[in-house]
Amino acid sequence: MIDEEIAKLRSLEPASSEFSVTRNYLDWLTSLPWGQTNPEIYDIPHAQATLDADHHGLQARIFRSRTSFHLRARPARPAGEVVASRAASALLTLSN
Repeated sequence: MIDEEIAKLRSLEPASSEFSVTRNYLDWLTSLPWGQTNPEIYDIPHAQATLDADHHGLQARIFRSRTSFHLRARPARPAGEVVASRAASALLTLSN
């Protein structure tokens, strides 16, 4: 794969956008920690604790974002207007 990308890079003009993309891709490939591994941990409570620690407060932000989106996506109606059908009414679902 890397050899193919190097051959491709050699055939491209340095001023082309594809040259920059290919060069950046090769830079990224060579910066990866090839050959380094970590032991696999299959402990679900440990994974949950790690995710909770790394994403502290994320659920609250997602909730606020979704709530804000639903409220903004709801069509505006004049005050006092009566909704005639269920299809026209907005539904806001709050889940924990």
